[in-house]
Amino acid sequence: MFKVILTCITITLALSCLLHLQEQVESLGPVVGPLIFILTMASAEMIPLFPTQPLSLASGLLFGPVQVRKCVALLVLQTA
Repeated sequence: MFKVILTCITITLALSCLLHLQEQVESLGPVVGPLIFILTMASAEMIPLFPTQPLSLASGLLFGPVQVRKCVALLVLQTA
């Protein structure tokens, strides 16, 4: 029972953090937010043990599918 309650609290906190992050990124504007994301992903790719999959998954929620494709395309061109 304790594990179920702890899991629910963890999920609730994670969702509230994600919503807060989404508000912060939207307040940066349509150019600066994705630019910071691209720089963050490029930096994370340079650190060997830093997982980038959570950032990739969160990008779809932050920017939407169309803008994420543009960001990922720029990221691939930048890191190549």
